[in-house]
Amino acid sequence: PIWVYEGTNWRIEEYQRLRRLIANRYQGGESYFDVAHRAYSFLDEVSKEGKDANILIVCHGGIGRGIRSYYRHGCDNDEFIDSILPNGGIEVYEFEERPTIPPVVPLPK
Repeated sequence: PIWVYEGTNWRIEEYQRLRRLIANRYQGGESYFDVAHRAYSFLDEVSKEGKDANILIVCHGGIGRGIRSYYRHGCDNDEFIDSILPNGGIEVYEFEERPTIPPVVPLPK
């Protein structure tokens, strides 16, 4: 299927079904795993500013899901997908030491 949903009503059944396939990339876009990785990498860099820094991040809902997951130290797939930030919403997170996540090691063939 062609997975182009920019500007489409996200409540349609087909989109809701396909968005649960979190490892699949949308045509010309990212998977939810890609988005989470991008958010985590960004937040790892931002966290180097120190716990006393005040940092404002303005983002869309996809990255917002990644930020929530990061500060919750992960979540299951359904929580990640179903986490919807209100349009124009504000969330505040306090920096805390985050355990280092080991790199993904490919399984032997």
